[in-house]
Amino acid sequence: MTPDVKPKLSARNAKENNLLILIDGHALVHRSFHAIQQP
Repeated sequence: MTPDVKPKLSARNAKENNLLILIDGHALVHRSFHAIQQP
């Protein structure tokens, strides 16, 4: 790989990973919230 291509791929993958982490965290918060709400 050329040096200028690899950082772009790494940056894109990091961005996608961050998005997945955010989505997972959001789902976890929702599950916890609904679990607390239930009688």
